[in-house]
Amino acid sequence: MSTDNLMDSKSDLPPPYEAVTDDSQLETPSTVQFPAHQPHPHPTVDGYTYQPGYQPLQAQSGYIPNIHPNGGSEKGMSQVVVCQPVPVQVVGASQQKPPDYLCPSILACLCCFWPTGISAIFFSCVASSLASKGHMEDARIMSNHSRNMLIATVVLGILFIAGYVIYTHVIRPHYV
Repeated sequence: MSTDNLMDSKSDLPPPYEAVTDDSQLETPSTVQFPAHQPHPHPTVDGYTYQPGYQPLQAQSGYIPNIHPNGGSEKGMSQVVVCQPVPVQVVGASQQKPPDYLCPSILACLCCFWPTGISAIFFSCVASSLASKGHMEDARIMSNHSRNMLIATVVLGILFIAGYVIYTHVIRPHYV
């Protein structure tokens, strides 16, 4: 950029800031001249445009709030309170780990009826794995499947053993 362009750009700058201490020196919207090309002029103060519905602020040299003891402030200005965001801890309801029924499933598999006992062991291991990953709802479902297979294993085992005893001690001696 050349020095001529710098000189031209300086003429486009607004006038230097001068602190206004007297309200009579402030320009009001009625005293400000707007260019003819501006279709809907908005009030300006010191070259700054304000949107409709907003009042121009009074010029101050620095921030010196004049707050009264009753909570208000001078000349109808309102007090602004700025709050920093605070991190919020969200505490969810902790879910208990559902029972996995592994030990009873192994005992039922060995002592009662092994085909359904193996499936009870499988569902038990899946429930434990899901619970360790934090998927408590799925772990609860698999735990219920493991419990149901455990019950089925015990019932089928008791029926199988009872049937064997009845066959060997009651029915078979009549045929020998």
